[in-house]
Amino acid sequence: MGSEMLLNRQEFIDRVNRWATAHQAPAVTDRMLQDWNEEGVFPAGIPISGELGIPLRFYNWRHYFRALLICRLKNQGRKRFSEIRVLLWFRGIDIPGGPPRVDLVAEYKRSVKLLLRQINSTYVPMLNKHENQNRAK
Repeated sequence: MGSEMLLNRQEFIDRVNRWATAHQAPAVTDRMLQDWNEEGVFPAGIPISGELGIPLRFYNWRHYFRALLICRLKNQGRKRFSEIRVLLWFRGIDIPGGPPRVDLVAEYKRSVKLLLRQINSTYVPMLNKHENQNRAK
């Protein structure tokens, strides 16, 4: 895709879905693009006036590569928008509203809980040494 090339919404979705099919990634729908835009992980298309004065959205190569990156992240099991926003920000991609501080805190707390879940399920500090071994069994 050249820098001057713009695709309408349907052509853009078709192109992204061809890539997704080839890489066993989830397909993109019109509704998904809208959700990504509302959640701040995908920029709005470039508005160009249509025949009736209604602005149509067009997409360039930057949109295409952002959509492919989101598809890759989803293919890796990243499902929460907060996680995707943080990963995009770590890769140097601008996120609407600046750095996703709230998302960083939420993902940090979630990671700590996941790490501690395994420890907490088998280890409980007790006076009896054998109690923890019995609990682990």
